[in-house]
Amino acid sequence: MSWRRGWSVLGLLAACAIATDVCDIESPWLPVEYHQYIVSFDAYRSEADLGAILESALVAWDPSIQANVHRRAPAYPTDFLLWTLRSTVPRRGISLDRKRFGPPSSFLSSSLSTIVPDVKSVVRNRALHVGTLATPPSSHHTATAFATGPSLSSPTKHNLMQRGTTAINGIEHVRTLWARNITGRGVKIGVFDTGLAPTARSFFHHVADISNWTDEEELTDASGHGTFVAGAIGGAVAGCPGLAPDASIHIFRVFTSDNTVYTSWFLDALNYALFLELDVVNLSVGGPDFHDRPFVDKVREASAHGIVVVSAAGNAGPYYGLLTNPADQMDVIGVGGLTTDLLHIAPFSSRGLTTWEIDAGYGRVKPDVLALAENVHGPTPQGTCTALNGTSMAAPLVSGVVALLLSAMTPAQRATYGTPGFLKALLLQSASRLPSHPTGNSTLHNDWHHVYEQGAGRINLTRALDTMNALMTRPTPVLLPAAIDLTDCPYMWPHCRQAQYFGALPVVFNVTIVHPTAVASRFRSAPEWRPGQHGDLLRVETSGSDRPLYPFAGALGVHVSVMAPVMSPVVAHGWLRLALEDAASVDLELRIPLQPTPPKSKRVLWDQFRNLQYPSAYVPKDDVHGPDPFDNHGDHLHTNFADLWLALVDAGYAVEISTVDYTCLDLATYGAVIVVDPEEPWFVAEQAAVMLALRQHNTSLVVVGGWHNEAAMTALALWDTNTLSHWQPVVGGANVPAINALLAPFGIAFGTSIWSSFPLPKGRTDAVAVVSSSSLVRFPVGGHVYYTTLRNATLESSKTAVWESVPILGRYQVPRGGRIVVMGDASCMDGSSENHLMCLDTVVEMVEYAMTAAVPVSHAEHWVHLASNPLVATVQPVVKMPETELWKQSKVVGPRKAPGHCRPHAQIAA
Repeated sequence: MSWRRGWSVLGLLAACAIATDVCDIESPWLPVEYHQYIVSFDAYRSEADLGAILESALVAWDPSIQANVHRRAPAYPTDFLLWTLRSTVPRRGISLDRKRFGPPSSFLSSSLSTIVPDVKSVVRNRALHVGTLATPPSSHHTATAFATGPSLSSPTKHNLMQRGTTAINGIEHVRTLWARNITGRGVKIGVFDTGLAPTARSFFHHVADISNWTDEEELTDASGHGTFVAGAIGGAVAGCPGLAPDASIHIFRVFTSDNTVYTSWFLDALNYALFLELDVVNLSVGGPDFHDRPFVDKVREASAHGIVVVSAAGNAGPYYGLLTNPADQMDVIGVGGLTTDLLHIAPFSSRGLTTWEIDAGYGRVKPDVLALAENVHGPTPQGTCTALNGTSMAAPLVSGVVALLLSAMTPAQRATYGTPGFLKALLLQSASRLPSHPTGNSTLHNDWHHVYEQGAGRINLTRALDTMNALMTRPTPVLLPAAIDLTDCPYMWPHCRQAQYFGALPVVFNVTIVHPTAVASRFRSAPEWRPGQHGDLLRVETSGSDRPLYPFAGALGVHVSVMAPVMSPVVAHGWLRLALEDAASVDLELRIPLQPTPPKSKRVLWDQFRNLQYPSAYVPKDDVHGPDPFDNHGDHLHTNFADLWLALVDAGYAVEISTVDYTCLDLATYGAVIVVDPEEPWFVAEQAAVMLALRQHNTSLVVVGGWHNEAAMTALALWDTNTLSHWQPVVGGANVPAINALLAPFGIAFGTSIWSSFPLPKGRTDAVAVVSSSSLVRFPVGGHVYYTTLRNATLESSKTAVWESVPILGRYQVPRGGRIVVMGDASCMDGSSENHLMCLDTVVEMVEYAMTAAVPVSHAEHWVHLASNPLVATVQPVVKMPETELWKQSKVVGPRKAPGHCRPHAQIAA
């Protein structure tokens, strides 16, 4: 599912009615367009009552504007309406950009709230797309149904459905539980998917309901995805039974035959699930937009009302930071995938960390648990058995396990402990951790099985049943990770790869806390640090303890810094005591290896503050001609730049990640500051700090940019059929005008042409290959520039463009100061690049130059010394950013933006 934020149309009507009485909006409204909005309210009422409220509000704006209210289930109370408005584009009156169709929906929402206080939000109704994928998706932005089949229909080496065993699809002892009458009886499960044909009822013992929430009339399952998912939970086909055959299955058809879905369909369906008081909802779909507020809020509401929501993590692996929503929500059980031997993470299974929080803190551990995702057996719409791959197949196995656990409880136990919090806590506590091996030298090829890949581990039904009564007897909050033990490597990767030291920025951990019984709870007291051996060397602070845990879960930021230098390596140990309401206290154990403070020549500062990513804004990818325009990989050292981080750590550098501006830091303590693919500009005060560090404190600067071309940005603007709105990039591949402004005092600048190494001639390899790079057009005397042969990729005809020698990399010694290294493209250090480029050796060599002035020896033939004349290309440097909406998401651009907000982790979790 691909969920993106949209722009509103009717905000200007509110402006006319509320802000002024001189707005001319009569006959000039042409052409006519129809736009649908989801208007969410704070309370449930009848459709008629809410419709009347909106109708009166519209009259207050302009009686000539037409509006219709329509929903699929008008007989049931609702907390939202789907509002269709007849809007037009004005020729005079209020200034309106034709492409944007009015002010943002946030303006409309605030304006409507002035008239109707119960209005919570107004957003566009979004078209979503889902498809059964034949291979793990390459376009993570649009991948939504996580099946990778059909694949195996014949017996294989790892057939986990054999009748001679008690296991089903990798879940052990299921048939033994059936013999004990633990079959899912009395548990109501909703399957939100592609539907189930009425004739397929015979494949189940109990299909309680088949409802259709799409705009198609027929009840069918064109793809077979929904039939398979439902069957894996509660099917009764002899050759491929589900885990909970006596569960009551409720089918919600929310996808059409061509895999289209709207947010409003999901909201209506989830409201119906609340009305039915379902126990479990399975969502084998997801998307990258955790800013889709109506959907996120509705899932949280379902959890708060006792529905256990289970969701597939996605098929964007093995890359990091590409979990899908709602699997990335704290209240949801996010499910990753295992290979058929149940000992390895499926290569396509999406990995953490979550990216909600990385602009101000650090991401959370996800997925929560793992289940089989390869060669999973289930029914087809024809009643035969097949095998499919994908986390779509893993999620229903966890839903089936939850059903079995609920059916193992007595009615009295279910009344108290049959909650999303208890079930999630139980699954986390009882999971079997996969073995972690320190083999492999890259993030794509390893057996690390670290915490951001496996979460708590493989789901273990037997252990969950064995420990269920103990958790009931003493309901104790469960933590993920269960401990911050950085001696446990590689499970605690990436944190365990680098010891901490005095003077470093605090290292941040984002700990998920699951309360087993309370839908809303608070800390009874502030978390208390209890030092053990060498624990007095640590300063352990927390953030988030002032916020409630709701529903059933919350996040706690743990910030660890070193209070005093050490002369030799030691391990600091202690416990963080966490006391929640209505639960026993729990201790979070910390083991933090410490090292002597590295010399300045080994200390690197990574500037994370400079990065924005989708869905916060339309930030395009580095590849201007790539199939997926959105940059949603995080641009973080522990997501798509993790291999670069590994290369720097392996080279002996101590790397610190900053999420604050430079005025909060002492740049003089670092040998080099690294800025890669920046979207944010620099405050004036930050530019002064950089100049001071470079000229007086021997600190160096490494800046890696990207493409910037106004014509290309215009070409990437699109009418998005998902959000029914106009999307325009807020920057190019990087904020090149800001880079040029920062480096202008040194005579360094990039131009507007876009250059590429592709397609590479047969047999040719480049030490520094680029996808969509800016080129240097200004460089000072005394500097060195690196020339390579590239094509001009500014136009689509780049594949036939002639090869030219182009400068894309430069190094410069600041007189009596530090050094500057610049590069035009980050693709060859980005582990998620579809071109699989790697220039990490070159990058590490350039960092070594920045630190020590050691002249690079590799590829010396490419370097040109500007001994007497500067580089002055005929192409003019980029000096001004075109008008975009960067200010809406920027921490730097716009009114009331100022440097000096130096508490970076006050809010680390959404």
